[in-house]
Amino acid sequence: MTTPAVSEHYVDGLLVCADTPVLHRRPVHGQHSNLPRFGDPTWNLLPALRDQHLANQTIHWKLFPERFELAARLYFFALINVESPPRFSVSRAGWPDIKTIWGQLHPFRMFLRWLADRGINAIAEVNVADLDAYLGHVQNLPASNGRRHKLLLAVQRLHLYRNHLPEFCRFPFVRLWGGATAHELVGGTQPRRIENRTPRITPDLMAALLSASLLVVETIGTDIATAAKELIAIRLIALHVEQSNRFERRKISHSKQHLELLLPALEAAGRSLPGIRQDGRLTLDGNGVALAAQIDRECLHRKHFAARIADFGIPILEDLLRVRRISAIGDRPWRDRPAEATELPLLIRMVTTACYLVIAYLSGIRTGEALSTATTLVFR
Repeated sequence: MTTPAVSEHYVDGLLVCADTPVLHRRPVHGQHSNLPRFGDPTWNLLPALRDQHLANQTIHWKLFPERFELAARLYFFALINVESPPRFSVSRAGWPDIKTIWGQLHPFRMFLRWLADRGINAIAEVNVADLDAYLGHVQNLPASNGRRHKLLLAVQRLHLYRNHLPEFCRFPFVRLWGGATAHELVGGTQPRRIENRTPRITPDLMAALLSASLLVVETIGTDIATAAKELIAIRLIALHVEQSNRFERRKISHSKQHLELLLPALEAAGRSLPGIRQDGRLTLDGNGVALAAQIDRECLHRKHFAARIADFGIPILEDLLRVRRISAIGDRPWRDRPAEATELPLLIRMVTTACYLVIAYLSGIRTGEALSTATTLVFR
């Protein structure tokens, strides 16, 4: 089939002729040398897809009835390029996604083929009786309500864009099927697309959860930050020099080998080892070393390990992995004693979880939830 003669038309203020770029107002992703033009026999829409791994989505105009090809081209050009598109009352989407437009191809083509089979030569020739006949045809199809809905929606969307199309692409009447929605016409339930279907968290619960998360991040997170950074730094070095799997870590031979690799790595990185003061004397914090350095706690009691650490001369800092600063929340501290090194991983997970909750709230909150929650939050 030859490409139809394309005279000049205007769509949403754009002059459309054979050489007009199809993706005129769409961002192009990736490097593409041959972008489609209006008069081309095929339109490759892949350059406008952000997800370039998707299958090639090309419109083949030879599959459309020739008498309707120009109207179909103008209509799909409008779908692609009208910047402030008309919307159905139940739709929350703005500019239709390329994948959405691609989904319109088959049902719209089915409608045009049905018109051609009835001897109709232009969309402007369609009358109310014709559309009522098409409605009956769709309703009697041996298909699911979902498929019937798509077939009728394709016709309604064409009518929705009538103000952006030339007259020969418009139905000669304003009201389509009495104003009923496609779901009403096929007997389905009207989807509530304007409303997010995810169950809402009540304002009281969200306020309490978010307030607690903010307090944990700002207060507990601040208190444990120094010790947490030291723990993570030592553990990363220990994992970097690790040469055996976790099932061998309880073997004395493994612990000796690991210690010989760890001590020079700590020295090179300028790190210290955790210490604790007992009976007025600064000693190695065995629990802290075992936790951070990934060495079995019992091995540290052996003379060889203690002597090797002492001989190497790495500084021992008091309370390096202990949390002694306990800030107040309101009029009382968040705990009544310092946090030991063995408690630090749980506190880190607690603060990390609180951070996740705050980020999830800020990135996913709905307008109504934000308005109802903001009045009861504890801001500091």
